[in-house]
Amino acid sequence: KIVPALAVAACLAAPWSASAFTLVDVPTDAALTALLGGAGEPNLSFVAEGRIGDRGGAATHELNIGISTGSPADTDQFAWASNQPIGFSLTYDGTTRQAQFAFGSGTPAVAFIVPAGPRASFTDMFFRARSSATSSVLLSELALDGVAFGQNVGASGGGLDFLRVADGALDDGFTLTGRATLSWTGAAPTNSSLAFQIKLGDAPPIPEPSTYALMLAGLAALGFAARRRRAAV
Repeated sequence: KIVPALAVAACLAAPWSASAFTLVDVPTDAALTALLGGAGEPNLSFVAEGRIGDRGGAATHELNIGISTGSPADTDQFAWASNQPIGFSLTYDGTTRQAQFAFGSGTPAVAFIVPAGPRASFTDMFFRARSSATSSVLLSELALDGVAFGQNVGASGGGLDFLRVADGALDDGFTLTGRATLSWTGAAPTNSSLAFQIKLGDAPPIPEPSTYALMLAGLAALGFAARRRRAAV
């Protein structure tokens, strides 16, 4: 798998732990792409997306799953209502390599078999939320294998939000649950202008706390040396 230098820099946001996994803020789309191997995200195993689409119409879809959102392996319809929380789940079976993304109870589900080989090996989960100028998306009550994140993912007013979940053994199998709320004022957005994605892939490990301490000490030493040089002049 590809591990570019930029990905290491992108990992340097301060992490916090939620039991068996670690949550890390990802600042930008570019940082997320770097963590997944750079252009084209070659270290991405699969992605599930929930989006406004055309709110259940026949012209497009609201759920998809596959290697990319541009060419999904499976899609389905869902009639979103503004400001109405909807329960969702994303599950993965490490034995069959089947991923399944579902909204609510008895509502649509989409499925994908991850190809054998490098794509079937992944350590991390990434959330990406996107809103239009007059809308918002909120992912709440997130839990991985029953362990709550204690952290929401959300965007509003044309913004983006990102979150990394570093686990190390996600390809053994997992169950992610949560609630998704899409809200808007005026005319409803369309397609992927209001959406959230859940990406699974292989990413560089998060530095240990001792690494942060060494980095801070090094930066402090550099600053002290620079001040001494200026004083000497």
